[in-house]
Amino acid sequence: IIEGNFIEDIAYREQYGGAEVGGIKLHFPIDVIIRNNHIRGIRTKQGGPGGIWLDWGSQNVRITGNIIYDCDSHPLKLEVNHGPIIVDNNIFIGSAIMCWTDATVFVHNLFFNTFVMYAKDDRSVPWYKPHSTVEAGRSVLRHRDDRWINNLFIGGTGLITVPENRPAYVINHNVYLDGALSHRIQDTARIVQRAPSDIRLETEEKGATLRFKLDKSIFESTYPKITSKLIGEFPVTKMTIQTPAGEPLDITTDYHGNPIKASSVLPGPFQDVTTGTNTFRLWPKNEKPD
Repeated sequence: IIEGNFIEDIAYREQYGGAEVGGIKLHFPIDVIIRNNHIRGIRTKQGGPGGIWLDWGSQNVRITGNIIYDCDSHPLKLEVNHGPIIVDNNIFIGSAIMCWTDATVFVHNLFFNTFVMYAKDDRSVPWYKPHSTVEAGRSVLRHRDDRWINNLFIGGTGLITVPENRPAYVINHNVYLDGALSHRIQDTARIVQRAPSDIRLETEEKGATLRFKLDKSIFESTYPKITSKLIGEFPVTKMTIQTPAGEPLDITTDYHGNPIKASSVLPGPFQDVTTGTNTFRLWPKNEKPD
């Protein structure tokens, strides 16, 4: 478990670069949880570092409750993994999410002026027997089995850049504001807010606050509760989304730990949003917004 860290100003002098620079950079993480971290100021000279960068063999990794912004390249970079990787209740601001991996579950995140990029890769990548380091097979990545559900996109590309006709993708119940675009084929239950969000991030030396507006259209739709059963089994690893102990993983709380009630699920990382202006203290999490 990697949690509760304030990581900033990585390679800020740009005196060195290369392919291992990042806020959190891991190779072959299995049953790892990365949660409740504040990451900003990730600079690059070469190699394209990320705020969080998972590289090779990531399996049953959960990235939850993090805020990442002010990165020269990627707030999140997922490189050659068969997954599953669960990305839930995070706030990603600016730059581009880089996906060249399979079986990534993006649910209840907020993407603000963030692009979504997919890249082809012909490397043969291992996967493992569940909850072990015993290799079970290898294959090339196919951009298959991703899930994009209950996310909130404000500006940026939205999901227009996600490849079409990929195996077993599920994209639905996402919300788009400030010109973010939905997927061309899927996302039939999407919501598009026409009114501007007036979103702004306010930062200081040790914290960050986010403000944005929502109109009533967001609250006139219904959204599914994210459960292991809903997500289903991934064919390569033969896994569902699970806890490190192998129990089914259901997404039951939001960014601040508020419960996600099956009867009133809302999109994005905050379950206590309302119509009009919303103000959330992102860091420190236990502080109330001004």
